[in-house]
Amino acid sequence: MMPSTSGQFDRTDEQAPPKLSLGLLLVAVTSSLLASTCCLFPLVLVLLGITGAWMVHLTVLKPWVPLLTVIAVVALVGSGYLLFRPVTSCTLPDDVSNDVSNNVSSAVSGAVSGDACVDSRRVAQRIYLVSGMLVSGLLLFPIVAPIFY
Repeated sequence: MMPSTSGQFDRTDEQAPPKLSLGLLLVAVTSSLLASTCCLFPLVLVLLGITGAWMVHLTVLKPWVPLLTVIAVVALVGSGYLLFRPVTSCTLPDDVSNDVSNNVSSAVSGAVSGDACVDSRRVAQRIYLVSGMLVSGLLLFPIVAPIFY
């Protein structure tokens, strides 16, 4: 990326904000936790020795399981698309781009911003993969759990 005449880096809309993809991951994990509340949490509590009649209330979300499952899958697909699609350019926050443009020559600033974006993208992709495995496990648990009863 090269600085423009105003000293700011040119921005393109080809890269989604990292907060959006991480927000979608948070939605996927939260909805899958809620979708598995009827099956997973009571089993974990029983394994820990915590029981009681109050556990009947944990099935309150059972009618919402299909909707929560769809929300989790859509959020995972959306965040996966944002994280794994090819990106031609990288944008920096305003405060970072000002520091880079003021302190580093334009030839080096492109390399610095590119390296920072590649590193942060790799970290976000790893978080996605771990979250995807967690969400998959949570969503598959109600299907697989009856086998062990």
